[in-house]
Amino acid sequence: MDSLSSEVKLLRQNNSSVPISSLSAEVFLHIISMTRRSDLEFDADTADNFRHCSQVCHTWRVRLLSDPLLWSSCISWLDFRQGVEWTNELLRRSGSKVPLTVGICLHWKEEHPDLPMVRRRVKSGKTEAINLLSQRLQQIKNLKFYFDGSMCELEDFQDSLGSFFGGTASSLVSFDMGSLNVGNKPQRQECFIWIQNTGVVFPKLKNLHTRNCLIDVGSPIYSQLTTLKVSDIACGADLTPTAVEWLRVIKTCQSLVSWSFEGFIPPSPADYRPSTKKSILPSLAHLQLHLSSADAIIIFSSLEFPDLRTFDVIIDNVLPTEANFPVLTNIMQHHIDSFLFKLESSSWHVSFVDGGIRYMKDQTDLSGRTTFSIQYTMLELWGAWECMPQTTISLTRALLPHGINTTEHLSLSIIHPSLYSILPAKASLVAVLCAFTSVTTLRVACYHSADGMVFSARVSKLTAQRPILKVEEYNELTTSESESSLFALLPRLSHLYVPHITPLDPLRAIIVKRSRFGLPIKTIQFSDPLFHYQRDQELSSRKEKEQLSKLGPIIIIDDDIPKPTKYQ
Repeated sequence: MDSLSSEVKLLRQNNSSVPISSLSAEVFLHIISMTRRSDLEFDADTADNFRHCSQVCHTWRVRLLSDPLLWSSCISWLDFRQGVEWTNELLRRSGSKVPLTVGICLHWKEEHPDLPMVRRRVKSGKTEAINLLSQRLQQIKNLKFYFDGSMCELEDFQDSLGSFFGGTASSLVSFDMGSLNVGNKPQRQECFIWIQNTGVVFPKLKNLHTRNCLIDVGSPIYSQLTTLKVSDIACGADLTPTAVEWLRVIKTCQSLVSWSFEGFIPPSPADYRPSTKKSILPSLAHLQLHLSSADAIIIFSSLEFPDLRTFDVIIDNVLPTEANFPVLTNIMQHHIDSFLFKLESSSWHVSFVDGGIRYMKDQTDLSGRTTFSIQYTMLELWGAWECMPQTTISLTRALLPHGINTTEHLSLSIIHPSLYSILPAKASLVAVLCAFTSVTTLRVACYHSADGMVFSARVSKLTAQRPILKVEEYNELTTSESESSLFALLPRLSHLYVPHITPLDPLRAIIVKRSRFGLPIKTIQFSDPLFHYQRDQELSSRKEKEQLSKLGPIIIIDDDIPKPTKYQ
């Protein structure tokens, strides 16, 4: 993919028309792939994609018919309803030397499975196609195998699949398999275990992705993997391996580079105690997990990731305290380029994103503990306001020893579950801002959900968002005479970004505060489409314009506030 990106970049730099015939097969295939649907949609349109593209012009047709590499990838879009002739033609065009990318999807879909004659005909066609593919097993490099347990029985294809998976897949590097169905059919859970029991050997397998199916954690296959991704296994949670069982597996994966578990891991036994000796995963660079609080402690206190680069972990129902926060952060022992850390419960949510935490080996406080240097932090606080003040105070106390007060760029989002005023949560804002005395860039956004909050086990989303920070409320936060006002709390603030508010009064408030505290506000950015209309009519006073000019550039945009880039 790197070579493909380099070639596309070179073509763009030349800024000239390039004939189709001169493009590499990878670039041409990438162009064709843009005309098809997702790999998960196995329909006739997907299978006929090349045939449609061959009708674009004579040049396209010649290129499509003459390049084996293109046809070898086309097999990944195979739909068995095209019949064995279609499969045979694809294999013929791809040749016997080019590595194959093959997709097998077993389902009846709209083929009237209740009609015995139709069922027999479709089964026969799919069986013959699988038998044809089994003759090229040693040529297959990437295999996608999907099974719909709600529409057909695995036993219908046992003989042909047994033949297909009965040998040695000597060239197979990537195996992506799973169920297209979210029902509770036993076949959909046992599908991958059944494949492992056929005796198939994967000597070169490096990448494994399973979806909606159970896997045998006792298999030796995992020790050779560089990428392991397990998706959506919560539907079989009663038989799903626990964090302790996964821990035994992962400890053997010394070559693992990426570990992703998109689905809830069942809780481990309550009496389990992690070993005091940690295992090292020297190559792991990308980690994505969804854990309970107890299992998070088991995983993070048992493993070390010296080469970790990206970290995405959701921990359910745990309040960060001074006691458990060090455990949850013990994996940040080296430079982390991209960092995403989420803690979720039913009443609040907090996130730290976008390369925010950097570990400094040479920095220790008076107690000898290692501290963190934080350049950018984004906080999202949402949920019941009555819980917010105490939650944010606990959060702040937990984070302060770890260097959060060194944050220079802060993005603060307050998400309100109702239409009430934001002011009752002012204590929460003050509690948070008190921890960020080094902030120079501040982004503030306040929303409410018109239809209430949607809490999910994996992702928390808003069904609707509308701004609730009114002008008078913003003035309350910025122009108050008390020491808890926004600008008194942030003495180093020099860049302010505020979306969705009427700009006139806040601008006046900023001017007043600047003269009072001597703040060097350099940039004010508003995300408000009304500002273009109002700025000439309401800011016509020469005195106000002179005051604004002293603040530096006023950047005006019409859309929502942009996500800040790292170290902006």
